[in-house]
Amino acid sequence: GVVNNEGAVLSRSAGIYLERAAETARAMELLKSSAANGAPAVVVAASGAGKSTFLAHLVSRIQAEKNSAFDTVLAVFVGATDGSTSIHRICTDVLAALRGVGEQDENCDDIDGEATDFQGLVAQIGSKLKTLSAAGHRTCLLFDAVNELDGAHAARSLRWLPAQLPDGCSVLLSTIGDKAADPTMISKGAGDESVQEIATSLSARWGLRATSAPAGQPGCGVMFLPTLSEADRMDLLGQLVVASGGRPLGAAESQAALAHEDSVSPLYLKLLAQRVAVRAAEGKAASASQRLKEIEKFPPTIAAVFDTMLVELDSSCSSKNEDSGDGWAAGVVLSAVHCSQGGLYEQQLHQLLLTDARAGAKAAAEVELLWKQLVEAGLPSIVRV
Repeated sequence: GVVNNEGAVLSRSAGIYLERAAETARAMELLKSSAANGAPAVVVAASGAGKSTFLAHLVSRIQAEKNSAFDTVLAVFVGATDGSTSIHRICTDVLAALRGVGEQDENCDDIDGEATDFQGLVAQIGSKLKTLSAAGHRTCLLFDAVNELDGAHAARSLRWLPAQLPDGCSVLLSTIGDKAADPTMISKGAGDESVQEIATSLSARWGLRATSAPAGQPGCGVMFLPTLSEADRMDLLGQLVVASGGRPLGAAESQAALAHEDSVSPLYLKLLAQRVAVRAAEGKAASASQRLKEIEKFPPTIAAVFDTMLVELDSSCSSKNEDSGDGWAAGVVLSAVHCSQGGLYEQQLHQLLLTDARAGAKAAAEVELLWKQLVEAGLPSIVRV
C-alpha cells in the first residue's frame, strides 16, 4: 500500500542522516498546533533540501516513542512507491488503515478499490476521523510532497481534506515552496505549476502562505525547512563520497564542492559524490589533484547536471543502438530525466523505460542497456531526498 511508505524514502539515505534537532522540535509543535487549530500545518522547503528524508525520520521517531503524542500515525510519501501519486489510491489506503483503528464505524461502507466513489471515500474518512475524535483517539496524518499529486479528482485543490479537522486530529502537509512568491526557492522546472496550485489551495482553504516567513516571524501553521549549514553540508558530502565507494575528501576538495551554486541541496551533493566515486573507479580521479579538478568542473546546478547526463547518455545510446534510431534512444532517456525531476524512484523509472520500449525482445534488451547506463550515470538518484 501507499500508507506508511516512509521506508522507501529512508532506504535511499544509506543510513546517512544529519539530525536537525531544532527543526524536529518545530515540526512537533506544528503537529500539536494543527490539532488545536483544526487546520493542517505545512512544511515548506526548496527542491532538494532534504524535506522527505527529514519527514521520514520524523515519522519513524514518533512511531518509535513509547509515550507518543499520538495514538495513530499514518504517513503517505507521495511518489515514493507505486500508486502514491493517485489521491484515489491514497484515500482508499488511508480509509483501510483507519478502519482498523478503534471501534467499527457503521457509516463506513466496504472498500472496493477503484470501484469506490471518490467523494464517498472522502466522506468516509471524515466520518471515521470524527468517530475517533469522539472516542478521545489522537490521530496524526502526514502527506509529504502534495505538489506531486496527479491531477485526478482535483487532488491539488486539497478538498479531500476536511475544512475543519476534528478535535485531536493533526494533519501535516509538505510542499516545495512557490518560487513566484518566494524567490529563495530553487525552481522545480516543470513542477512549478503544481507547486503554485498547492500554494493557492493552502491560502484559499486555511489562510496558509506556503513560503518562508521573515526572520524571527514564523508563519502561523507553516514551517520553512532551511538548507543545511556549511559545516553540515561538508559533513554530509564527506559521508556520501565514502558511501559511494570513494576516499574521504580533503579540505580543498570540500571547499570547491561547496562553492557550486546548488551545493545547498543534499540532492546536488549526492550527485556530485557519486560522480567523484565513478571517476575515481575509472581511474580518472585517483589523486587528490585530479579529484579537485573533477569537482571544480562538475556542473554548478542540478539542472546542469541533468543536461550533462542527457548529453552523455544520448551519445552513448546513439553509438550502441544505431538500429533503433538516435531519436528513439534520446527520447527514452529524455523521458527518464524529465520524470526523475518529478521525483520517480528506481522501480518507477525502470517501468517507464520498459513501457516506452517498442515491442520485441530486441527493444527490451536495448531498454535494459539504457537502464544499465542510467544506473552507472547516477540517474536513479535524481529523486526527492
